[in-house]
Amino acid sequence: MGETTKIAWTDHTFNCWWGCQRVSLGCENCYAESFAKRYGTAWGPSADRRFFPDKHWNEPRKWNRLAEAARVRKRVFCASMADVFEARSDLDSQRERLWKLISETPWLDWLLLTKRPQNIKLMLPDGLDRKNIWLGTTAENQENADKRIPLLLSNRAAKLFVSYEPALGPVDFSPWLEEGRQPPGEPRTGNLFGTTTSCSPSSEGGTHGSERDTQRDGEVERVGSQRDSTSALSGREASTDRRGVRDLRQDGFEDRTRRPLGISWLIIGGESGPKARPFDLAWGRSTIAQCKAANVPVFFKQAGALPIDSERYLGTFAPEDKRSIAAAKALGCDDNPPNLVLLWHPKGGDLSELPPEFNVREFPNQRTVR
Repeated sequence: MGETTKIAWTDHTFNCWWGCQRVSLGCENCYAESFAKRYGTAWGPSADRRFFPDKHWNEPRKWNRLAEAARVRKRVFCASMADVFEARSDLDSQRERLWKLISETPWLDWLLLTKRPQNIKLMLPDGLDRKNIWLGTTAENQENADKRIPLLLSNRAAKLFVSYEPALGPVDFSPWLEEGRQPPGEPRTGNLFGTTTSCSPSSEGGTHGSERDTQRDGEVERVGSQRDSTSALSGREASTDRRGVRDLRQDGFEDRTRRPLGISWLIIGGESGPKARPFDLAWGRSTIAQCKAANVPVFFKQAGALPIDSERYLGTFAPEDKRSIAAAKALGCDDNPPNLVLLWHPKGGDLSELPPEFNVREFPNQRTVR
């Protein structure tokens, strides 16, 4: 938990507990697992979770008071060292405490990022005011995008976002961006340079997760297809085969009542750390272009520790370089090693080292508390 954080897309981090278990390829080099073990916190399905005293839980209340005094909303990433929607009965009381805390801190926008979107409906109370809740899921590759994003989009929240970090392969996000675009008249807010940046097409943050959640895929609640009956969308059907988009107007949720629910924001990041897998800048270009086409805010966080570029030659390629060998092995292209992008920043987080199309750090509009 931190009043300050190095995660560029949030203002604070908060953890109800420490500990998690792996659920997919994105968890393979989990930074939180490595960090927790340094402090004696075990990881995995049978390990105890580490809980915290009242002083820890009072910190967000202080942030809320400061935000209210400044009349500036703040974002809180929850949880950087756990997954709020991990299915364990010993975590139920901590979740209840979190829901209460969220309701008591209306000047904080709570970013709940999970690799277990199938559990959101089961764990997030229907009666909880969600005006300051941003629900997100990690989609590190196309397989998990297809699996998780429709489940995310079946939920109500002030914002729905996707973390494409660690990006491990190309992903077509357009089916879900298409229904979540911001009206052209709504400016995007905040970026690296303080002005709106066009998304020119020219591991710290993230969740962790294991072998398997106790919720099997077959037990997950699926989104039912429904016909929109209003004149604005007459004859259009909310597809549930891949997108899982549905119209929430009848739910009476004030922030999202005029269009079907889609992705509000997308974060892009390559993997960092000594065992980082390659991030192809071509994947980032494609994703930024998709967001631009849909007018959806996009935040490029970092190129990771092993960036390559299959489209352009940006760096010095040395076949004997151990990073070239690692990248080629990971991508299965030993006979045609990729072009390494040589950067000074160890996580590829200095955007001035990258081509200009990656200098984009946008946020969705934040709701004003009245």
